[in-house]
Amino acid sequence: MKKTKSNSKLEKALKDFIGKTDKAFTAENAAESIALSLKVDAGKIVPEIEKLLLVDNSLLDITKGEELRETYVTRTNFFDKAEFCISPAQDEIDNGILFPGHRFMPFLNPEIPPFEAILKPDELDMEFELKTVKDFTSEDLELYHSLMGIEMILQYYALNDKANAEVLKEKHSQKTKLNMKVFDMKEFYRKHSFKMGDSLILSVDSSDKGIFCFSFLPGSEKQEHLADIQSWVLCMEEALLGVFEVFGPDIDIQLQLEQALIADPSLMENVYISYGEFLKVSQKIWIKPVGTGKSVLWRKDENPIDSLPFKPEFSVSTGSVDSLDKILQDLGIGFQSYEIEAFMRDELYNGRKFVDGARKRCFAGRELAFRDEAQRVAFENFIDELWEEVIVDYNRSADEGNGKLRSRSLAILEDQIVFMRRLDSLKVNPDQLPKEEILSFSDISIVLGQLLNVLNNSGNQFEKEEIDRMLEMLDQTVETISNIKILMIKKVPGLGEGAG
Repeated sequence: MKKTKSNSKLEKALKDFIGKTDKAFTAENAAESIALSLKVDAGKIVPEIEKLLLVDNSLLDITKGEELRETYVTRTNFFDKAEFCISPAQDEIDNGILFPGHRFMPFLNPEIPPFEAILKPDELDMEFELKTVKDFTSEDLELYHSLMGIEMILQYYALNDKANAEVLKEKHSQKTKLNMKVFDMKEFYRKHSFKMGDSLILSVDSSDKGIFCFSFLPGSEKQEHLADIQSWVLCMEEALLGVFEVFGPDIDIQLQLEQALIADPSLMENVYISYGEFLKVSQKIWIKPVGTGKSVLWRKDENPIDSLPFKPEFSVSTGSVDSLDKILQDLGIGFQSYEIEAFMRDELYNGRKFVDGARKRCFAGRELAFRDEAQRVAFENFIDELWEEVIVDYNRSADEGNGKLRSRSLAILEDQIVFMRRLDSLKVNPDQLPKEEILSFSDISIVLGQLLNVLNNSGNQFEKEEIDRMLEMLDQTVETISNIKILMIKKVPGLGEGAG
């Protein structure tokens, strides 16, 4: 539709007003400011201004429940110097890259594709260049894009490369490889001897222009901020639970994160954990599907559809069958596929050549409550396929060093699992759980998981000195866990009975 001259003038005047304001405002505030220059009655232009503000992605809606009019603030002002964390995965470190994906959510204006963001290190006057990689499958890419939601992910893949659009039109699987734009981080990773557990601390220079500065955070320094991480996780959980109460599952993850930060701006300070790590640690929050094309953050033990005012009359599928990790999420199993792979490799390392041993170690004592028969069959197929892949790749003689580390790590992990399942069996009220100790357990699980993921890659070989150092670290972890258990047993009646 062609815009009228008067509307064009109004839009320009509103844009100028927004560009100059550094305070929160309503449609009435904007109308009063620009009415004089347009020589119109302020009251008459309020309805049109409300419509324009509603679709302006340069703004955040910070309206409180008791307010009658929507209140806005510019992204630039609200996110100015906001901090957040990115923790590159092992595949990214190995390939010297960083996937933009959902990494800048919710700090980047959604009108800007993440691969058009500008990433600058604090210590250098430069920008990281983009390059295209072609080695990653749809399954590989999910880790870096899951917060976008299914529909947005496909749009973003197509936006990355025209060839992707053609591939996605045809029948494709999780193994389909796509062309993706990534930041070239090879020299930066090399300069800092970057390894799993290290992170980047980012600061928003301009949300609307997509400019972010960052500094290097070594994993050793990150461990010094464990108390800060624990506090941040609890605050983020509370902020998101408040968002769920107000908005239900009607808004997407981008908006949920925005509203959480609006509710508690302190979450943009002293951040030492990424959103992906937060979801792994959180006892309350996870990504849940709503329909076929949308995902939301939601309470771990609930289905967001149950909170909608109506329920669908039918559903094509009641449970995810897309990947092993998604099924594990649905089942509420505290494992990811790479941890199951580690158990499989440990079975082979110890001369046991059947998948049943790995299955028992992973799932013994846990009821696998599949949503339907289709999900159960898909789960069994994924487990069998993973076992076959591991057998083909496994070399016992080459796994000697990694095998020792893996066995020690899994022994610690299994000990944690037995203890936590004992806690689950007591049916303690969630509000009475010892949150700090559980969070510490979760942090340790994340570190162990990262190590297991590294050890699964047979190309990662360590010198004897490195292995000895890591074994010593694992011994210290055992002592830490023992101390955490003692504290939890004191706080939870009945937990010490039969617990190891």
